[in-house]
Amino acid sequence: MLLRFETHLQLDLVEHGEQHRGRARDPAVRDAEVAAVAMEAVRAHLKPVAGLAHEEADREQRILFDRVPVLHDLLGGIGRGPLEDLAVAFAHEVVASHLHVEARPTIAQHRAGGDRLVLMSASPDLYVPRIAALLGFDECICTRVRWRGPILDGRLDGPNCRGAEKSHHLQQLRARHPGTPVIAYGNSAGDLDHLRRCEAAVYVNAGRREGATLASEGIRLVRWQ
Repeated sequence: MLLRFETHLQLDLVEHGEQHRGRARDPAVRDAEVAAVAMEAVRAHLKPVAGLAHEEADREQRILFDRVPVLHDLLGGIGRGPLEDLAVAFAHEVVASHLHVEARPTIAQHRAGGDRLVLMSASPDLYVPRIAALLGFDECICTRVRWRGPILDGRLDGPNCRGAEKSHHLQQLRARHPGTPVIAYGNSAGDLDHLRRCEAAVYVNAGRREGATLASEGIRLVRWQ
């Protein structure tokens, strides 16, 4: 919801990553280079959300996390150090360059009102918690990836945090904060299940057809840059 762009890794990134793996014989150099290639691939495949119907964005996210183990195939076997260094840099880049213009004022408004801020995302915990920390969120809930000690496995460590799984986390939040009304923001089909269960819901940059349906359900529509 906060980002003007969503990341979409395509299948050819696996092939490019494997080619790059073979170029470096030193494992430490290999890990750093492959991790760098992966982050460049993320940047290269940023697409404007406004240019995608939310069904298409949601479909590509399912391909990334559910059907094709891209993180496992491309990054599996890389040590935590190189990945963390690049994840920190990537999080700073996202916050500096890829937020909706309206995101920071909206966050500040809720913080000033005494709201507890929770960032809930289907994106992986390789970098989402760092984005949440940079923006001053109180809590971060996102898709977890599996590690083998200090080495990334890359497959999911639990369900993808989208759809019904977000509603599950919403129930857990309500149990920890009973009686607290929830205002939720979303921008994809994977957000709708939990948006419909909140006291107030805001949908960012809906397309024309889905916007009419969402508005009829009482979900507030906003257009962000």
